[in-house]
Amino acid sequence: FMQIKPAFEYALLFDSEAHNKYMEQNIIYPRAFVIDYQNKIIWDGELMDLPEMLDKYTAGKYDLEANRKINRYLAEMQNALRAGSEYQLDRAARAILAIDPGNLACLRMRMFSFENTNRHDDAWKFLEEFRQKNPDEKYLYMLQIDMGGRYPAFAARGAAAAAEFVKRKLGNDGERLLLSWMLVNHYNYNIEALESASKLLASLKVDKFGNDV
Repeated sequence: FMQIKPAFEYALLFDSEAHNKYMEQNIIYPRAFVIDYQNKIIWDGELMDLPEMLDKYTAGKYDLEANRKINRYLAEMQNALRAGSEYQLDRAARAILAIDPGNLACLRMRMFSFENTNRHDDAWKFLEEFRQKNPDEKYLYMLQIDMGGRYPAFAARGAAAAAEFVKRKLGNDGERLLLSWMLVNHYNYNIEALESASKLLASLKVDKFGNDV
């Protein structure tokens, strides 16, 4: 990651006191923080979402106030998961996706809540609802493709989502490579999935070793 974003300064904290101060007790995944030169936290979120945030920040698309609202709703979602409140969970998730339709932290929690209660049809309908509203939001497609690879009943619909992902030229090289691998290995030789995998590989700007093509 540091090689990808060399212009940023990084601090790695392993001290337990600092860890507890920042992390508290309500975290599902490890958290990351971005601090500006005035020592103010301008972003905090799950570590796996940091690259996406930095991409938005460097492109001038990061909205601090929107992120603060999202964090409040994410906290509501975590509380709702613990309490088993479907209404509160759904309300907070929809509020987040109205602001940021591709918010992965929100989508991960919402999909977890559906799948943890074996509501796979509801999970698919939820993703499809927001995909229809936001047809260029790549993560909605990627989650559907992932579902199609894990649940045979959704394979045909997952393959169709992959074909639309290709048609719209979504995703970066890393995401396209990951999806092509998934379509080849998890779709039991579905023809549409294999065709999409081939097109994704053909669209890469680098090969699997990271060399320009």
